[in-house]
Amino acid sequence: MKELFQTNRDQFIKFINYLKDLIFIMEVISERDFRYIIVNDAAKKVLTVPNIIGLKIEDVVSKQDAKFLIEKYREVVINKKENNFVARYQKDKYGETVLSPIFNEENDVAYIIGVTRDITARHLYEEKIRHLAFYDSLTGLPNRELFNRDINRAIENANRRKSKLAMLYIDCDNLKPVNDQYGHDVGDQFLIEVAKRLQRSVRINDSVARIGGDEFTILLSEINNNEDILKIVHRIYSTMKRDWIYANIKVDIHISLGIAVFPTHAKETDRLLKKADMALYKAKQCGGNCYCFSDG
Repeated sequence: MKELFQTNRDQFIKFINYLKDLIFIMEVISERDFRYIIVNDAAKKVLTVPNIIGLKIEDVVSKQDAKFLIEKYREVVINKKENNFVARYQKDKYGETVLSPIFNEENDVAYIIGVTRDITARHLYEEKIRHLAFYDSLTGLPNRELFNRDINRAIENANRRKSKLAMLYIDCDNLKPVNDQYGHDVGDQFLIEVAKRLQRSVRINDSVARIGGDEFTILLSEINNNEDILKIVHRIYSTMKRDWIYANIKVDIHISLGIAVFPTHAKETDRLLKKADMALYKAKQCGGNCYCFSDG
């Protein structure tokens, strides 16, 4: 490869200019300094920097992108092997880049050839699959799987900081009557509205999830006392009291809510969820549209 682009440079450039992939050949000045010596037409269109040959990475891209790229090239020099990564290379495009070392007679990396292939369609598809795996398709909220990950991480942080957190387990009291009287399309809109109102009621660092059917959970982090919890609970009920009208149908939103506190009521994820669920059951037994704390 080295002889190809040194001895037959013009032919090599002509060849790579036919390719749609972005191709860069970088001269290694040091393990953190790299200079563009060959760039194909496809890459020049993306970079839109005149007279790019001879420039360094930091002369061509933003400071943040330069820091990222220099580290990737540096890994090739240090490890003396190929490096692959996926990154955004334009506002709405993603590329998979392969950086391959070219060695000199002393077996040091003298050049690095980079090839970036557009994988935007594949990347967006994979993102969609990931979203479906961890988010509720109706409300857009995290699902049970993601919420369990969040609470496990939150409990680890709370243990480390010796702080409290609260689990709110929520059930929509009147979803079934809405579905029965107005149909499931209205019922779906009802759930979407509940999700929006829950999100508007919590703080930026709190987590709201739909874990199935008409059940939602909220994780309140950095709680000092029960008064902190009740401020948010009262805000939730105040938000739910506002009229909801959809397709000229006015529906009241009634929810029951169970509360369990870490580490007061439980120290493990499953136990905390169970305690909050039991408190929710108690609220339902009291007639619904109210909240209860776990008994301990």
